Amino acid sequence: QLCCLAMVLMQGSLVLGYSPLSFHPPFQNMRVEGWNIMGSTMVTEQFVRVTSAEAGQEGAIWSVDRVPYADWEVEIAFKCTGARYLGGDGFGLWFTEKSEVFGGTFGNQEDFVGLGIIFDTYDNDGKRDNPAISAVYSDGSVRFNH
Repeated sequence: QLCCLAMVLMQGSLVLGYSPLSFHPPFQNMRVEGWNIMGSTMVTEQFVRVTSAEAGQEGAIWSVDRVPYADWEVEIAFKCTGARYLGGDGFGLWFTEKSEVFGGTFGNQEDFVGLGIIFDTYDNDGKRDNPAISAVYSDGSVRFNH
C-alpha cells in the first residue's frame, strides 16, 4: 500500500473515491483532517498553499491513511501563481511507501519506492520544453536525478 502526497492543492480537491483521502475547502482551524502539514505549507479557510512566492521554501501535505486499493484513479485541481519568470522548480503528486520525507525530487526523497506525477514548471536546461508533466516509477534501487 502506498502513501499519498499532494504537493500543491489550491482551491481544489484531491479525490480518490475514499473519503479520508479527499479534501476541499472550507478548512477548519487551519487543519486538513486526515492530512499531515509539513514545512512552509499554510492552510486558510479557502485553500492550502504549499509554498509562497519566496525562495528556499519547501512544503508538503501527506495523507495520514495509505491508499487501500490495488486499482485507483486521481482527480486533482490546482493553481500555481507567482511572478512571470520566477518561482520554484515544480511539484509532485507522490504515491510512495515512505511518507513525510523531504528531498530534492520535487519535494520527495531521491530514492523513493512508488509513483510520482511530476509537474515541472521551470526550464532548467533552457530548451523551452517546460512546463511539462511526467510520471516516474521507482523500486528504490536507483536515485532519481532530475
